[in-house]
Amino acid sequence: MIDLIKTGFQRGLFHILGVNFFVQFLNFGLVIFVAGYLSKSDLGDLKLIQSYAVLFIMLGAFGYDSSALKLCSENISCRQKTADLSFAFTRVLKFSLLSVIAFNGLSYSYISAGDSRLLGLIGIYSILVIFTAFSYLSLSFLQSQKMVKKAAMVQFVTKLIFVAAVFVSAYFWQLEGIIISTVLAAIVGLLVYYPFVRKYIDFGLLAESRSSQVNKYAYAIVFGAVLTLVSQNLDIYLLDYFSANKEDIGVYSIATIYYTAAVLVISTMQTFVLPYFSEKSGDIDWIKQRAVRYQLVFVAVSVIVCVGVMLFAKVLDLYYFSDGYQDAFYLGLILLCKFFCWSGYSVLGIALFAQGIIKPGIYLVAVGIVINLVLSFWLYDAHGYYGVATSQAVTALVSFFLAVAMFMYYIGCRPNASD
Repeated sequence: MIDLIKTGFQRGLFHILGVNFFVQFLNFGLVIFVAGYLSKSDLGDLKLIQSYAVLFIMLGAFGYDSSALKLCSENISCRQKTADLSFAFTRVLKFSLLSVIAFNGLSYSYISAGDSRLLGLIGIYSILVIFTAFSYLSLSFLQSQKMVKKAAMVQFVTKLIFVAAVFVSAYFWQLEGIIISTVLAAIVGLLVYYPFVRKYIDFGLLAESRSSQVNKYAYAIVFGAVLTLVSQNLDIYLLDYFSANKEDIGVYSIATIYYTAAVLVISTMQTFVLPYFSEKSGDIDWIKQRAVRYQLVFVAVSVIVCVGVMLFAKVLDLYYFSDGYQDAFYLGLILLCKFFCWSGYSVLGIALFAQGIIKPGIYLVAVGIVINLVLSFWLYDAHGYYGVATSQAVTALVSFFLAVAMFMYYIGCRPNASD
């Protein structure tokens, strides 16, 4: 554990982790601030828009961000990295445009449910899909090159712009202001990445790109990534499907902030270790030892995170929120159980991905969605949003046992090279 911490300091983990902590603190403060200026119904609408948007942003990136992170972290020439990244940029442009069209189509036919105001807001918000998809790709490339400090700086600048814009807009123009300022911040955010990636973009090298490999990883990743996002936001989608009161969704959205804050720590650590597992792909001895060692570190960190988030949530429950948001604390505790179960196999999943073992992970997420759906439909009628939250936690527990079994089957039980 000490070695990992030293490596983190040397290679920039704590730069990006520190920035993410600060950004998450600002984001949390932003949500609290916004809750004071929006009605519960508007807060529910905002959460719905954001939950569907992340799905279409993922479809816009279409797995090419993760493909670039995997392939460009390999020991290849700078020219080859430039060719691969340039090819990925052309594909993201195509899929992000298609994603915007699909987002608006779904909004018209389902999400807005005849609400012309919500339909218009989604139409504006959908524009950020293009710019955010390109930002994801740019960030992934910086991480693949172990430019962790640069990535941290760019994230800090872009998030600070976003938070400042939304603070001002929420104060003066409420929900409409938040939507428009978020789109503008996404545009500016992409411009901030440009100076760092422009020298790695040369469309004249497209013929030299490993297009088949880039596509292979992207296509394999996107299905699993979309399933993962659906799994992560399934509670919001289900509450929308069950026609839950928008005010209830607003209360539930506060609880999801506690969960998101906790996940941020582990997901940041994941992006730090992935390039090192990719470099050692094929070295089964190294993968076995480091996967188990790092997983134990991640679990220890998740315990600290859970305790810290719970204490902070309780302080807010006692001294800040009104009685109308009281359920958010208890819902948050249930969702933190989901987080702890997920963190228990977060490194094992990275190890499998680095070895090119992708399909079993997709099957795992698909099984989790089915279990989640069954439990949610069973529990919602009797327990409302508590039933939906509980189904999330139980599903995460089942996924933990399945993920451990999967790791043992594909990696843990394989003989060492020295045997």
